[in-house]
Amino acid sequence: MAYLLKEGLNQALVDLVAIDPQPRCEGLQYARVSQAASGAVVTEGPHVILIWDVIEDPSAYDDLLDQFGLDAATSASVTITLPNDLFAQTRYNGTAVRPVPGQTVQRTGYFIRDVQIIVKDLTVAS
Repeated sequence: MAYLLKEGLNQALVDLVAIDPQPRCEGLQYARVSQAASGAVVTEGPHVILIWDVIEDPSAYDDLLDQFGLDAATSASVTITLPNDLFAQTRYNGTAVRPVPGQTVQRTGYFIRDVQIIVKDLTVAS
């Protein structure tokens, strides 16, 4: 299933649009996972890292950032669909973070490579 997105929190599923181009992603991740004394698993810092191996030119890169509301801001609130930890497609609210040159985006030769947009502080949308 395609990754869907719209800028703003609690956007309706019918209003979400497929991210273009579609990223690859390793799925829902956590900044910290630990076990409580009771044996319960405690997860903190849910986030997802969306990855594009190659973006053809600066215009396409700007179009990508615009979909996340990151063309004029370093972070933006978004509603996104992702597989949850049981791999069921789920609608989340989160904060998208603009890639940092040299860390989460590279310019190698002619192409923009290894673009990573992190969507952090994920919560299930209402």
